[in-house]
Amino acid sequence: MIPLAAAALVSLLLEELLQRHYHIRPEGITWRFDPEAPEAVKHKYRSSVHKAGLLRVLQLLFVGSMFSVSAQKLGQTFFSSGLGQLVGLLLLLQVVRMMGNRLLGHWFVTATLMWLQVVLIPVTILLYASTPDLVATAETELLLWAAGITVLLGNLALSVSFSFAVAFVLRLRLNRRHDLFGRLPPLAGSESWVRRTGFVALILFGVSAACMIVPAVGSGTGALTLLLEGSLLVLLGTAQYIFRLVPKSYHTPANVLTGLAFVAVILLTALEGAFFG
Repeated sequence: MIPLAAAALVSLLLEELLQRHYHIRPEGITWRFDPEAPEAVKHKYRSSVHKAGLLRVLQLLFVGSMFSVSAQKLGQTFFSSGLGQLVGLLLLLQVVRMMGNRLLGHWFVTATLMWLQVVLIPVTILLYASTPDLVATAETELLLWAAGITVLLGNLALSVSFSFAVAFVLRLRLNRRHDLFGRLPPLAGSESWVRRTGFVALILFGVSAACMIVPAVGSGTGALTLLLEGSLLVLLGTAQYIFRLVPKSYHTPANVLTGLAFVAVILLTALEGAFFG
């Protein structure tokens, strides 16, 4: 697990260095490319883009292997553990990044998702080292398994919300003369993505909470888990209320609340058992 995580981390950093060195980072929804450039320059550009694509494929292999190794260790409890949630999110983030601008429409968002992966990989290493192998023999109820799947998908939706929320706040605060200002997505576009993905996350976490109510009531445990889920639903619900019912051009508090919800979820998930304790 540790060699795979280290390889994934190194490949992510190499991709970032490659993009910066060869200036192949996409601008807006297109790659920077001068059609009047000499053929040698075009060839070098295409070669560097190909190398970046190859690195993404390698990253998918590394993260996919991390997913497989963790699943073997955790068994049926994979989706109901902090490690399973983070490794699963890493894999989904990689798939989204490989789709790139065709899916999300802007390089800044995919770049933010990449840096989220860089932050999450060391956390997964720590969780893997602290997770006992015996957990693989434990049985997990179907409803808790379903809850874990919906939380994972909710985390993915919130990661996209977070990336666009960061872009929104930066464009709102930066001076128009700043180099980064014109390279960020428009405020309306960012807010639209935050609102929509935040709503999807709200629905998914609501389904997750419903799946956990029956096992919690039946066993008399899980009160803290449901409290945390409920607090998250209130946070996301408040953001959606501001988006839909407060008459403003832009809703900065709602964007910030949705972004903070993702930070809170990741912190709680990293604490092992925040949702499934």
